[in-house]
Amino acid sequence: MAKKYIYDYIEDWKNDLYVSIKMSSAETYINVYNTIIYNYFKNIPLECISDIICSNFQNYIKTIKINDKNMSNSYCNLVLITLKKILNFFYEKSYLSKKIKIVNKIVKVKKDFNMLSQLECNKLFNYLSENLNYKNFGIALGLLTGLRIGEICALKYKNIDIITKMLVIETTLQRGKDGIHISSPKTQTSYRRIPLTDKLVKLILSCNYNEYNESYILTNTEKPIEPRSLRRYFKWVLKENDLPDVTFHSLRHAFATKCIEMGFDYKSVSEILGHSSIGTTMNLYVHPDISVKRNYLERLSNSF
Repeated sequence: MAKKYIYDYIEDWKNDLYVSIKMSSAETYINVYNTIIYNYFKNIPLECISDIICSNFQNYIKTIKINDKNMSNSYCNLVLITLKKILNFFYEKSYLSKKIKIVNKIVKVKKDFNMLSQLECNKLFNYLSENLNYKNFGIALGLLTGLRIGEICALKYKNIDIITKMLVIETTLQRGKDGIHISSPKTQTSYRRIPLTDKLVKLILSCNYNEYNESYILTNTEKPIEPRSLRRYFKWVLKENDLPDVTFHSLRHAFATKCIEMGFDYKSVSEILGHSSIGTTMNLYVHPDISVKRNYLERLSNSF
């Protein structure tokens, strides 16, 4: 019987990805396979893949260089996660006779997260509100609600109920290899209703709000703006206002951090952000400022 290799069945795995997870996530995993995993496993028969082979692969990816730099720990972890998904699928389909264990993930070194301070956030919001346009409204939404950029780009006027002051998140926008896709949110918990503050309602009403308008809010047309275009514009706004060069996604982190510092309960913050667990919110999105930590310790010290 002819030996079988990982590439003999990989199309089955790819097809399963496209129907089981979001297209952007599927393309990420497939790209990892094409660029990293295939080259290592292409000459190893499936029957020879073992725990030891996979352990050696883990050591191997630590040596790979991209643009003369070692791959980051987070990308190495992504590679291992992708391999695990492939081998688990192969085992479930009986392409592999034994289940392979990929035990250890590469430990991430936690770095300080670069985001705007409260004063910088205030300066940004003042500029956005004083120079209101559709894109500035989108940035303000990110600042005041922590929405993901794809969720903001996919918003239509019909997603806003001015009477109940509620924002409904039910779609997200992303670019795949074959163009723009409007799809369901990242996870089930990403479907959510977010209360709108009076300040946001005022901004919305200034953006030609009409509940019967089928247009996308950030363009006021039937064609949405792409996330990459909004990111570029956001960078321009930062430069125009002499603000630090942070990512659009950092607004989400700044929002979560400010909520916790103001005493919001963890569950509410997690649900507003659309996270599946409080742990995700607290471990990845909350970055207390040193002054906040100092204040906590002063309050504790003064209690004695």
